[in-house]
Amino acid sequence: MQSKEFKVEVRQLKVATKQRVQLNQIGEKRQPEFVIRNDYFGPIEVEVVFAEQENVQAAPALPRKFVIQPGVSETLFELGAVNEFQGWRY
Repeated sequence: MQSKEFKVEVRQLKVATKQRVQLNQIGEKRQPEFVIRNDYFGPIEVEVVFAEQENVQAAPALPRKFVIQPGVSETLFELGAVNEFQGWRY
């Protein structure tokens, strides 16, 4: 019996890394609430700060550190306008 030769090409595929921590907005647009999803097997600590803010306030006040257990957190903070008759952004 004769053996056959086959051409084989080997390629290394890059696998996209899974995002394991997500900040999610829930609730109403005018008064959004935020939760964090932690897909790690243990607790993590995150710090939330405003990069920019205009006519917006957080309850509880930011910056703030939170310890998040695996899974989805309770509501961590809410946002709202300081003056509800003006626009706001963050």
